Amino acid sequence: MITLPKALVDKFNDWLEREAVDARRHGEYRKWLRYYLNFCHKYGHGYIDKQSLGLFTEKLKDKGQRSSQIEESSCTVRLYYRMAGETDGRLSPPACKPAIPSKPPEPSTHLQEVSEGYELTSTRIRLKARQEKNLEVRLISEGPAHRLRGLVPAELPACSRA
Repeated sequence: MITLPKALVDKFNDWLEREAVDARRHGEYRKWLRYYLNFCHKYGHGYIDKQSLGLFTEKLKDKGQRSSQIEESSCTVRLYYRMAGETDGRLSPPACKPAIPSKPPEPSTHLQEVSEGYELTSTRIRLKARQEKNLEVRLISEGPAHRLRGLVPAELPACSRA
């Protein structure tokens, strides 16, 4: 989870008071702001990009958040957008900037990475199966029946009929 700069938190707190948000709700609003900025960082979306809000609310729906929580998070993010617009984007960014790739990886490289990952996974599966089979063999050869072999004569006398 990213760390919000103190200047950003202080500015956001001022905006919460300015917008007359109930003081008991300030902690929830700060939490939603942190979640939103973490979402943008994790998935490489712009912090002040309005499309990020729609993607964020979809993610909250996918995670099973209640509609009241999604509405509260949307209000939080819209307040953040207004605050950022008034400060002309001069807000301190979160501790980690979003990693936005300059260009997508080339398909051949991606396919090679996938195939290498597949080969590594299949090797691990074969190794795991071999270990389990060795364990079964060891349990059979070292089990209680193995210990009793010396106690039972190789050939039992035939039973006599009376």
